[in-house]
Amino acid sequence: MTLPERPKNVFDGFVKPIRRLVEEKGFKTPTETQEKAIPKILEGKNVLLISPTATGKTESAVLPVLDMLLRTPERRRGIKILYVTPLKALNRDMLERLEWWCNNLDIKLAVRHGDTDTKERTRQARSPPDMLITTPETMQAILPGKPAVPGAGEAAVGNRQGLSAHRVVSHNWQSTKGCPVSSRVRT
Repeated sequence: MTLPERPKNVFDGFVKPIRRLVEEKGFKTPTETQEKAIPKILEGKNVLLISPTATGKTESAVLPVLDMLLRTPERRRGIKILYVTPLKALNRDMLERLEWWCNNLDIKLAVRHGDTDTKERTRQARSPPDMLITTPETMQAILPGKPAVPGAGEAAVGNRQGLSAHRVVSHNWQSTKGCPVSSRVRT
């Protein structure tokens, strides 16, 4: 019996459009964080990334989720990925970082927080992005129903009408108490 050839690195397992962009970005070799986290995320595990600045945490978390989205045969209308940050200022930073990836992959990206103007809110309601960057407070405000309870974010988001989230990606939380994590990646 011949075993399938194992990819040289974790980037090789992505769909062709992402592999092309990884190469265009100049990522020749994955960082230790990417090497450890990407396979676990692709397996569908909840992962907590703990790693110093500039070690590829954002790409470690987002690229596998974008890969899963691109592999979805039929994309329904609505938000499929939520990227939750604790601060509005971090929303803007993430928007700038993720725009390049999403624009090149034809994935509609938007940001939503308390200061989002009415015109943009209306636009998002009429034509929801594929990926939304938001804060916990804004996420709770835009989702109908009871207030979010710790550990229920992914289930609550996945069951709301109009939302078919592949993953909820959270960023830079100060505490991991009560966080349902099946894998921790520390580098």
